[in-house]
Amino acid sequence: MVSKIRLFKKTKSRALLLELLFVILLSIALGHAGPYGTYEKFDLGFRMAFWVVVITLPWSISKGLFILAKHFAPENLSDSYITVMLMPLLALLGSAAVSLINLKVGLYQAQSFMQVWPASILVWLAFAFLIVLPMTYIARALATEQRKAGVTSMMEFFHHKLPDSIKDNQLIALNAQDHYLRVITDGGSALILMKFEDALAALNGYPGIQTHRSWWLSYSQLKEFERVPSNVTLLDGTVVPISRRKRKDVELFVAGFDLG
Repeated sequence: MVSKIRLFKKTKSRALLLELLFVILLSIALGHAGPYGTYEKFDLGFRMAFWVVVITLPWSISKGLFILAKHFAPENLSDSYITVMLMPLLALLGSAAVSLINLKVGLYQAQSFMQVWPASILVWLAFAFLIVLPMTYIARALATEQRKAGVTSMMEFFHHKLPDSIKDNQLIALNAQDHYLRVITDGGSALILMKFEDALAALNGYPGIQTHRSWWLSYSQLKEFERVPSNVTLLDGTVVPISRRKRKDVELFVAGFDLG
């Protein structure tokens, strides 16, 4: 189970890495272009460093705000709503940080912070909603598709044992029934002769989790997590039990996904 939790944390970080890659590429592009007078004022090296700081600092602020808000927000508030609500605050803090940097390097002729900051807030509101917000959604979507591809390819392991009607469907869950294994997909289910332990060994490296001594589920099908009674509801309506011993691992697993 420890290896599955580590895998979950690794796949969860893909969205963050994709966002960071976009931030770096955007910084490099702006460093070469030199907008807002930076081309004339700074050489290439300083210009690159300037834009890396100007772009990555507000992005880092947005990530910190999200982590803080996620910690205190109600459990039924989705990641999407939290992200949208944080955009105005990001604009205020980001514009303040960048205005201070611009004054420090002498890019502005103004003598005081209050001469610069108010005018830049509108620019940063546009930056927050037109760049940061879409970038966040795109990164999440790409990371989700990568995980789904991993789960889908797992079906190859069961392919030769499954009926043709569900061979190409997406894996939802596994349920051990004595010496048999019920393979549940988004197109139906089938009972095959296979040990649950063998299936779990083969599933090592794919994003999912064992919730009970006889149940395993795919991350991609989570719909609702109920602490009392202790179970997980999947998108197809299947209710998967959670054993007391697996409860903490499942809570960590579910906490990383937007179920709103």
